[in-house]
Amino acid sequence: MAVPGAGDRPVVPRRIDQRIRRGEYSEFFRTRGMEDFWFQLVKHFQEIQAKNLPDLKIIVVGCSSGEEAYSVAMLAKQLGLDRRTRVKTIGIDRTPTLISQARIGIFRKSDYGTDPEVSLPPEYEQYFVGLGEKGQDRFRLRKEIREAVDFIFADILVNVPEEAKNAEVILAHNLIASDRREQESVLSACVKLARKGSLLFINNGFFSLAALDRLSQEAEIIFMSESDIVYRVK
Repeated sequence: MAVPGAGDRPVVPRRIDQRIRRGEYSEFFRTRGMEDFWFQLVKHFQEIQAKNLPDLKIIVVGCSSGEEAYSVAMLAKQLGLDRRTRVKTIGIDRTPTLISQARIGIFRKSDYGTDPEVSLPPEYEQYFVGLGEKGQDRFRLRKEIREAVDFIFADILVNVPEEAKNAEVILAHNLIASDRREQESVLSACVKLARKGSLLFINNGFFSLAALDRLSQEAEIIFMSESDIVYRVK
């Protein structure tokens, strides 16, 4: 059976579709070209929503200063995923200064390619303080979004935090490992965060074929495009 690819995009709510295509979930309105990642994430969130799970744990590995983890929390709320399910997003990074910045949740428009003099759409005021104010460069995520995400300082190559284990969704899209051995170790550590049937999202361009072949022993590909691969853990 053929693995679904970039042309096999799921049907998602129109407002979500438009925001994905405009790049609004990609690191706070900056990075384009991540449509496949977000479309696939919405698809699997919808599947989880249909199962009415009591709890959902999402891990963002290599979370940096928190943009992706917060964007995932925003998306879950926009889909209404948290109405029946207790959703917890956890960001993990091995750089303490980035974790500290992520926990504060304060960012600048100018860091994300947005003119400080331009007011962003009013719908984002439900997630940010300061976005609607013309000339206000600094903005902060509202408490509701900040509390939906936990951040952990940890190196998963050394120790996998207990509170991050048994996750349903692992996002390792921003992970970069230098050599094959480290790549294999990183992917193996990501699998340790999962349980059987969990989904693992990675960047197709960041890992060698040898590392991906090794991963195939523990997980099967369910989606692949030029930029993204989604695995289901065996």
